[in-house]
Amino acid sequence: MSQQNKFWKSTYIVTLALAVLTIAARPAYAVASYARQTGLACEGCHTVFPELTPFGRLFKMNAYTLQNVKPLEDINEKKQSTLSIGELPPISAMFVGSSSWTAHGQPDSVNNGKAQNGTVGMPQQLSLFYAGRITDNVGAFLQLTYDPSANSIGMDNTDIRYANRGMINDRELIYGVTVNNNPTVQDVWNTAPAWTFPFLSPMAVPTPTAQGSLLTSLLAQQTAGVGPYVYIDKSIYAEVSAYRSAQIGVATTPLDSTTADVIDTAAPYWRLAWNHEWGKNSIMIGHWGIYSALQPGNGMPIVGSATNKYTDLNFDAQYQYIGEDHLVTLTTNFLHERQRLDGSFQAGTSNNLNHLNRESLVAAYYYLRKIGGSIGLFNLSGNSDPLKYPSVGGSGNIQGSANGSPNSNWATLELDYLPWLNTKLFIQYTAYNKFNGSTGKYNLPMTTRSASDNNTIYAGFWFAF
Repeated sequence: MSQQNKFWKSTYIVTLALAVLTIAARPAYAVASYARQTGLACEGCHTVFPELTPFGRLFKMNAYTLQNVKPLEDINEKKQSTLSIGELPPISAMFVGSSSWTAHGQPDSVNNGKAQNGTVGMPQQLSLFYAGRITDNVGAFLQLTYDPSANSIGMDNTDIRYANRGMINDRELIYGVTVNNNPTVQDVWNTAPAWTFPFLSPMAVPTPTAQGSLLTSLLAQQTAGVGPYVYIDKSIYAEVSAYRSAQIGVATTPLDSTTADVIDTAAPYWRLAWNHEWGKNSIMIGHWGIYSALQPGNGMPIVGSATNKYTDLNFDAQYQYIGEDHLVTLTTNFLHERQRLDGSFQAGTSNNLNHLNRESLVAAYYYLRKIGGSIGLFNLSGNSDPLKYPSVGGSGNIQGSANGSPNSNWATLELDYLPWLNTKLFIQYTAYNKFNGSTGKYNLPMTTRSASDNNTIYAGFWFAF
């Protein structure tokens, strides 16, 4: 049977499997900890999880502290509260199971042959959360995740925050401080790298070499940051934070030359947004940015060596319509990243000056929060750098770029069915028009792999309970 026939046979099998899952599924009686704390169903804070509604954004900015259950309290002789905690700990869990296929199988990474086409994750991801109110003004989102590829458990996205309310010139004010481990995980709109579509991605499939930016590939879950934020009259949001590299794994020594991409001093991050709500509609226009000087590591001294400097400037917008039957979310991003790579240039692994642009446009629609999906268009462009984007790269040399270009563009379509608000069955298809600089043979000159050979079907289920 040809590879193409196998691909479409796999498509048929996935569709049939989703239908069987839909028929055989049973109600999930447990609900997420935020829902238990507030007494609200998932739709109070989400259109379809994990996208937030206007109320969900307020819940997060108020430090996850809103509750509708009686807490355990203690008051001292001065009638001051010394303890206020929920009767039940705010514990939740998430399970993702999936399978994925590419249009043509990938080459064997060692021998001359083909690898198995199709990667099953069972689980792909398993997470435990402590998510909810800690005190009257302090709450948390703490995620502990099992990674099957490394067969290990570690901290994932983390956001601990303090929040309070007041008035300024007769306008409502929310103010607070966030402590987190991933720039933009504290963001409340569906445009931030930590929360943007696609929310799940397939395992062990080729992706554009330069798809990651400073935030998505170099700093996420590898830093610790703190900063204040304000939200004025449900209209103006502003935040300034600073990040430092954090120890990952078992730390026996301070961060040194064995560790790559260590932040030099601190990396400032800022976020500005204008928000407007009317009726069932809301719109946001915003900007975020970050600057970081990174020590290359990998044998180069942490102190005294040349650094790699990144400046990310992002402009984003979001529109939401939340009706009784119909839900629509539109988001767009434009990211420009300027790279001054003095450290890598001295090591002979990149140009001295590079840049990357990344644009996206995503539309999501759901009917009765039961059935719907999203479509996203993505474009990645930048200058050629054969040292940074070599012709040989990745498992089986399928991540290389024959012309040293990072340019790629693709579309991702996802269809979702939610038999219950905390259960999602999905099938996703990604089609590449250009991959690592070319629509035809994009990697080693003697290979025949083209951009469309990396087209991917990805299907599975996602439970939150």
